[in-house]
Amino acid sequence: MNIKFEKLSENHAVDVMDVFNYYAENEFSSFAAGRMPEKFFSMMLNSISAYPAYAVYADSLFAGFGFLRPYSPMGIFKKTASVSYFLHPSFTGKGIGSAVLDKLIGEAAETGIENIMAEIASENQASINFHKKHNFNECGRFPSIAEKFDKKFDIVWMHRNIK
Repeated sequence: MNIKFEKLSENHAVDVMDVFNYYAENEFSSFAAGRMPEKFFSMMLNSISAYPAYAVYADSLFAGFGFLRPYSPMGIFKKTASVSYFLHPSFTGKGIGSAVLDKLIGEAAETGIENIMAEIASENQASINFHKKHNFNECGRFPSIAEKFDKKFDIVWMHRNIK
């Protein structure tokens, strides 16, 4: 499978929102309670403009997207970023998520970021396992602070030092 990365731009809005909204409506992966409007993409793009962000293609088909964003706007956290990525369901389990994470971590290290954080719903065990496999460790858990699909769940924070 040939994996290609394009810098995330407004040209990717429809594809990104289609994938994001799939997870918003069907899974715990997205923290959105339901479908988000396309203007959400512009707000997201603006908030990550200084960080690596990519649309991902597998064999010329849109497979998903991934980006880093500030962990916090406060300057003392400038060497820490949060990671997010969503793959179209037909592209999961094929190594694409690992390729996205590797690319983001490589670029993070080049820009002086030393720590990557991942915020995950406790109901998303596949993501927790994926991050463990990629040397993330659970560093915090907020019990029953979120509710989606009429179910309360924990938010799990995972951390990886990339220095």
